[in-house]
Amino acid sequence: RGNYESIIKSLGVDSIISPKNITAAQIIRYVRALQNSIGSNVETLYRIADGKAEALEFIVKEGTKNLGKPFREVHFKKHFLVAAIARGGEILIPGGSDSIQVGDNVIVITRSSNVNDLNDIFE
Repeated sequence: RGNYESIIKSLGVDSIISPKNITAAQIIRYVRALQNSIGSNVETLYRIADGKAEALEFIVKEGTKNLGKPFREVHFKKHFLVAAIARGGEILIPGGSDSIQVGDNVIVITRSSNVNDLNDIFE
């Protein structure tokens, strides 16, 4: 039961399995996969922080805004964080001098659930 979560955590239990949360996460993944087939570019989606945020994976394609532009020059919308870039088998934790390139896998963390394309994170 979800209402027992705080009690269980106070007992020092590190992992809690909730059939309700697992089912909800699977439904969200399925719906996002359907959106993928009709225009969304989200490759993978995970709900994190007790469902308060999402981690989304995108593959950078031609036509993506700000290709090759250093992040320090890019204006991101509020509440978006580019957490990682996978390029050529390596994982980059991006800084101001990093940029996205065609073929990169980009992991974005957000509280918004209206993200269907990597371009949605840019102002």
